[in-house]
Amino acid sequence: MNGGGRKWMTTRVKIAFAIAFAEGILVWVGPGVSRITVAAVAVAFIALHFAWGKNSSRRIVREVTWVAAASQSLALILVILAWLVKVVALVLAVVLAVLALLFLFTDRGGKR
Repeated sequence: MNGGGRKWMTTRVKIAFAIAFAEGILVWVGPGVSRITVAAVAVAFIALHFAWGKNSSRRIVREVTWVAAASQSLALILVILAWLVKVVALVLAVVLAVLALLFLFTDRGGKR
């Protein structure tokens, strides 16, 4: 592959990451975009790329559908990671609350 091909590949990866980052921020900040919406859009763009874009005779169609599918896949990964972090934080909060209750109920009140 020539140098121009590698440069475009790098550019399309940067574009995909930028779109995924922007969408991740929108999902995080905006109440209007849900995890289900991100998942549905990701599945749609990935299917579009494999069904139509990947085998297109036009390079621009292949590249645009690749960027769309890659960016939506990355956005979906961000949403899943954010959900996992939230679940881990909730589990840790429950564990700490149980430990605090355990210490409180087993405390004999010190020496008097």
